Amino acid sequence: MAQAVYRFYVFVGVRHGRLVQELTGRPVPQPVDEFNRPRRLARVGVRLPPSAREAEELFGAWRASLPRTPGRGLLVAARHYVAASLWRRVGLRINETVRLEVGDWHPRVGAHGVLHVRWGKGSRGSGPRQRLVPAIDGVDRLLAWWLA
Repeated sequence: MAQAVYRFYVFVGVRHGRLVQELTGRPVPQPVDEFNRPRRLARVGVRLPPSAREAEELFGAWRASLPRTPGRGLLVAARHYVAASLWRRVGLRINETVRLEVGDWHPRVGAHGVLHVRWGKGSRGSGPRQRLVPAIDGVDRLLAWWLA
């Protein structure tokens, strides 16, 4: 519990510290003192997710480089691009993405289609959990391009 609270406040301090300082006149506090803080956290840095603009720049450059990939390398590069795009856009896990099949894409269900994730993450040894993932954020166009 202390680790989660500690990491949350470190994240807020790194990501929004300047704004908090400007609005309140005080820095972001750290409620977990050094005696209650887990020891191994001293070695762990804070990982900030990329901003939406940075992610769009990365995927835009990646997408633009695909046509220049020679031969069969294009299929591999496109597959990697589609997989990473699914992770970013709808939050699929790596194992879920690897086990997707063509029949798991249902483009006529819902407004934009759904992905049937048959091998979702289970809980404490309960086995895989199935779920339907809506094709938001352009996933319908991405999968139409990949399957064409």
